[in-house]
Amino acid sequence: NKINLNNTINLINLLESYNIYLPSNILYDISFNLENNTYLNKHLSLLIDNKTKKILTYGFNYYLKSDKFPFSLHSEINTINKHYKKKLTKNLIKTKKILIIIKLSKIGIIGNSKPCQNCANYIYNNYDHLNLSKILYSTKLNTLEYLNKLDLIRQDFKLSAGFKQSFNN
Repeated sequence: NKINLNNTINLINLLESYNIYLPSNILYDISFNLENNTYLNKHLSLLIDNKTKKILTYGFNYYLKSDKFPFSLHSEINTINKHYKKKLTKNLIKTKKILIIIKLSKIGIIGNSKPCQNCANYIYNNYDHLNLSKILYSTKLNTLEYLNKLDLIRQDFKLSAGFKQSFNN
């Protein structure tokens, strides 16, 4: 199974401008997830060691469709939960980390991935425990915008489309 990595070129270029390099296994996983995504866009979050720029954990958003219980898990929450499931050493706990949130289309176009209100709250509540130094999210201009801990409670964040829909039904 040969995977075409063309859908990751913009992502690679964006991350490399911050001296973050994706290992080939993660790159293939991202490309595979984009290619096999039934939705137009996919969100990806990366938890990165602030000093070494090594990827500690990463995750995607995903949806479970059901008439009785439609469910989505945003990439930020997925990534943070995956990190907590790891065997956490004292060094890993003490390590300063960066959370990066990126929106990618199936063909690799980068979009705005500012966290929704629920994710901003979740990140804020886990900020100290994760030892985050900053949060970066992608914009339509192929750049990363910066958020600090206080931005998570001071700024206006949108409700996610799924959250709005659950209240409209």
